[in-house]
Amino acid sequence: SATGRANALWALARIGMLSEDVEAAAAGDGEALVRTHLARAYGILVTLSETQQQRLLAMLGDLHHQVRRAAAETMRRHRSPHFIAPLMHGISAIHADDTHLAHTLRIALAAHFADGENVALLSQVRIPKESWGEIVKMVIATNHPEGVPFLLDALKQQKTTAAQLKPAVKYLASHTDVSRVSVLRDLLAGASLDE
Repeated sequence: SATGRANALWALARIGMLSEDVEAAAAGDGEALVRTHLARAYGILVTLSETQQQRLLAMLGDLHHQVRRAAAETMRRHRSPHFIAPLMHGISAIHADDTHLAHTLRIALAAHFADGENVALLSQVRIPKESWGEIVKMVIATNHPEGVPFLLDALKQQKTTAAQLKPAVKYLASHTDVSRVSVLRDLLAGASLDE
């Protein structure tokens, strides 16, 4: 039964005995319950192999909402630069009625920006147009200086909303070194920072 296979997955995961064959079978199982529990079982592992990361990425695009949510939750626990773009694309492609997945994806993405390392990688990630506003808010909230190149780029490309401009300027003023002050001044020429 699906419940029996899910229970077996957990038993094997907890004793460190998940094998490639078991994982591959679970990832391809016809029952969403089994695929969901594979994604959750990956969450308790200390690290994920490249193959496990690829499976998790595939589960983020699964047809069943619970599998997608479990994959996003596990991505929150296992932060990797490889997960940033798929999480952003997941947010932009989400169905309006799946508020739980939207929330889980946003939390997972925010966790990836909890340290400056992944924030610094944003300039290398292709960001969907509809995700810029969300990412700008997250970068400002992290308050890591590594986000300066990304925010300067967002301002150059006019990807920030009027409401985000003032917080973006405060962030940049706090973290921009002297060599970039003229760039910031040029970008803000004529911009209104009034509320």
